[in-house]
Amino acid sequence: MDPLDFLKVASSLCDSDDESERRTSIGRSYFALFNYLRLSLEPVRNVPTSDEAHRAVAYYLGNANNRDLASVEQSLRDLRVSRNAADYKLDKNVDHAASRTALTRAQRAVEKFGRLGNRAVSAVRAVPTFRSRDSR
Repeated sequence: MDPLDFLKVASSLCDSDDESERRTSIGRSYFALFNYLRLSLEPVRNVPTSDEAHRAVAYYLGNANNRDLASVEQSLRDLRVSRNAADYKLDKNVDHAASRTALTRAQRAVEKFGRLGNRAVSAVRAVPTFRSRDSR
């Protein structure tokens, strides 16, 4: 499955009048970006298959000494915060603007990473290997 298909789902739900669908849109925006990045990094870096994968992907992007990759990492982190809030903070309203912002942020991060192409791969390859919490 192409992880960017999640962006299609996010787009179809982000302007819904149903808050649960807007919350779902935020989650799909995050997972579209996360899985796109994870699959892009796996050929050059060991990415754990556990929940540590989220930390590993952010680690590789944030430590690649590349401003654009750092920006993509920040978008990923911001989207994860938004996704967690949408999934767990049920007492807080998720409006149309929040779901639209998440979708736009994910789309822009995908585009930015894609434009980097081989430069992203080279930068990430130079990052020291991620160490999971379990291996310390």
